[in-house]
Amino acid sequence: MAGLDAECVPWLRERDIAVLGSDGVSDGVGEDMLPGWPLPIHQCVIAGMGVHLIDNMDLTALAGACADEGTWTFLLAVAPLRLIGGTGCVVNPIAVF
Repeated sequence: MAGLDAECVPWLRERDIAVLGSDGVSDGVGEDMLPGWPLPIHQCVIAGMGVHLIDNMDLTALAGACADEGTWTFLLAVAPLRLIGGTGCVVNPIAVF
């Protein structure tokens, strides 16, 4: 499965990202994984950097809206559920142009 390699973590940190979203999972999955680190992007950016991850995004409607608006710059609003002890939830992100 396509995703980011563990070597991307310093690049993400240098940019002090707040949110990382993708149309799959953020981590690459395959034979080249680090032993003991099955999901290094998840492990480093969530625990080490406090980054919010949005996995399995359906970006089709967003791509169409960006093309219609003639811009790829927008405000992204995401309001996750506040679940005590929760590790994830379904969200409904909103792009505001």
